Amino acid sequence: MTLMKYLPCPLNNWCASLYGLYRWLLKSNNRGAYRSGIESRRNFDREQWIDYQQDMLHDVLSSARANVPFYKKFWKDNEADWRDIENWPILEKEVVRGNEEEFVDQRYKGK
Repeated sequence: MTLMKYLPCPLNNWCASLYGLYRWLLKSNNRGAYRSGIESRRNFDREQWIDYQQDMLHDVLSSARANVPFYKKFWKDNEADWRDIENWPILEKEVVRGNEEEFVDQRYKGK
């Protein structure tokens, strides 16, 4: 039995993110690169942060479009620009709950 299912949603999300970061750092062979990336961003100005966030968003959207079955199907039939987050579907809970497997990145399925 896990404690997380009894936590309020925001705290549950925070804990899941923290746990994911912990596991990534634990398994990562690139801790030095990760740390140097943090150091390089320490003195970013506003424009640099916006550019960095846009790059990270592009990476996440690209990954979801290529590896998550739900989004693969969505973008196969959709001609809108996937790089614009406003073109992505707004999901209802019922859609996600009824199709959990469709939202699992295929690179991590079964891990």
